[in-house]
Amino acid sequence: MIDSVSVNEDAVISSLTKRLVGEQKMSLAGRKREMLSLRKRIKKLETAIASLYEAYVTGQANDDSFSASIHQYEAERLDCGNRLAVIEESEQGNDMMVGNIQRLTQLAKQHLDITEIDRTLLESFIERIEVCEAKVVDGVKEQEIIIYYKFIGCPL
Repeated sequence: MIDSVSVNEDAVISSLTKRLVGEQKMSLAGRKREMLSLRKRIKKLETAIASLYEAYVTGQANDDSFSASIHQYEAERLDCGNRLAVIEESEQGNDMMVGNIQRLTQLAKQHLDITEIDRTLLESFIERIEVCEAKVVDGVKEQEIIIYYKFIGCPL
């Protein structure tokens, strides 16, 4: 990974971002459009709720229609608000991951000229190492080792 950083930092950041943030179910532009759409819908629902209350208070809406409509509007507003919160939380998590990837590549750039690996270097890059149970496959002992890097938290 360190050699890659010296060659093309932007490509490394892009590659790690795609790998760690993953192929999102929805593109960034799609999420932005949905967030905008949800905010507009919430505003319309709040306006409709205010109008409904006004109609109820002035006697233009009866109890039954008011109750049915208000419950429907409130439920939809709650659904839209929850969906908006999920998308915003996802955006914050992605932004944080991209920042962590950039910190990792900066750390890698600081160690471009290493000649040997020592404990300090390992501790600066590695969060933890998991050694899985050994298995014998076709007469050969195999053991999976998972390295979790700092800042990005998951194996590469």
